[in-house]
Amino acid sequence: MPRINPKAKPFLDKIKQWKKDNPGWEGQDAWLRVMKRLRTDATRYLYKVNIPWFFTYVDMTPDKVIELRIKQLESEDVDENEFFEDKAIEFKRFMVDLDYGAKTVETRLSVLSGFFSNYRKMYRLDAPNLFKLTESSDRKASNRQKNPPDNFEMRAIYEVANRKHRIAYLLGYQCGLPPTDVVKITWANLNIDFDTEKRDFIPIDHTRNKTGEGGTIVLNPDLLHELRNEWVDRGKPDTGYILNFRGNKLQTRHPNEWLKESAIKALGEKRGTQIMFKDLRDSFNDVIKSHDEIKQEIADRLMGHTPKGSRGEYYVSPTTIVESYRLVFPKLAVNGWNRKKQVAELDELLEKVDGLVSALTLVEKENNAYKTRVDNLQTQLGEIAETQRDQQKWIDDVMENAEVVHKDILDNYDGVMEAVAPLGDRYMIFADPDSEKRLTLWIKKKPQSEG
Repeated sequence: MPRINPKAKPFLDKIKQWKKDNPGWEGQDAWLRVMKRLRTDATRYLYKVNIPWFFTYVDMTPDKVIELRIKQLESEDVDENEFFEDKAIEFKRFMVDLDYGAKTVETRLSVLSGFFSNYRKMYRLDAPNLFKLTESSDRKASNRQKNPPDNFEMRAIYEVANRKHRIAYLLGYQCGLPPTDVVKITWANLNIDFDTEKRDFIPIDHTRNKTGEGGTIVLNPDLLHELRNEWVDRGKPDTGYILNFRGNKLQTRHPNEWLKESAIKALGEKRGTQIMFKDLRDSFNDVIKSHDEIKQEIADRLMGHTPKGSRGEYYVSPTTIVESYRLVFPKLAVNGWNRKKQVAELDELLEKVDGLVSALTLVEKENNAYKTRVDNLQTQLGEIAETQRDQQKWIDDVMENAEVVHKDILDNYDGVMEAVAPLGDRYMIFADPDSEKRLTLWIKKKPQSEG
């Protein structure tokens, strides 16, 4: 919705009341005649929005205005005969007192003039007197101190805007286009198939509306993101205005009104009212000037300026322009492009870290495998030691308690008996190597020496 002028709030309430009191005004003959002659929906909408201001000011319906006008033209009284001309001048001053700018006042008075023109010679106020603002208003506008928004302010404005408004703001802020150029850009000018396009920065030849001078705008990741979504939602068109109303080109006042509304919403009334759309071009120019490495002929091309002297003869390739634009874009980015770039670098670093972690995990797994093997060996050694302790205990027990050994077993055994170790003074231990893979032990008393 358009920004509500605080000073105009009471009169806006009157307009609402006038419409409520005259619900059928759009069906009156005088109004239908005007609508029939208007050729585009955009123009009809322009009339519908602006004409109620004058009708409310004089408190009349369309039919009443025409009926009264016909009677007044037959009168010989000058004041009566020029009633509506005087009312138009009063209405103009009324608009100026409400702090409306020249474009707004001109639009509303142009609509009024168009309304009367459908009846020929019913309106005699000449254009210079109709559109000229008061001297104080002209001086106020010309003395306005420029204060273009910085990147932090533009980010805030960008966040509160819808997609169509964002596209307009980025064309002004990141490409340096004035509103007269913004509203005339078409899909054919871009000539991009967003389904297959992979570039992040795309140079587009552009001719300034004001000077006719050729220049180059560079579409960047922020703009391409918004344009791609708009292109898809609109059915992937290859012709028509990017910013339009029912297919028709917008007026230059629309981007101005959008920005004013968004700036106030994002930055507050005091700062928001200081920002105009043409200030976005100044912001763009300031960023370019802040980079000494950008040559003047490239700056001229980006700004759409007429190169001075021999610079106008230089050819600058699109590749060179894009390389220079890449230098300034980080200061113009509003949709987290710098953060995305940092994230991409972080992702690359994380990928390397992940590789290192995988390698360390593999080493850890191998170490764990070795540790498991060592643990198993230690367990096995422990079991062997335990077995040896059990065997030794058994041997000690036998040695302690076996006083008699079955001599017949020893004498009748056909296997090879081998004395493997002496056991003290009284016993010998023999091993049977063929006893079903078991180590069978016999204990035999040593013969006692005589004497």
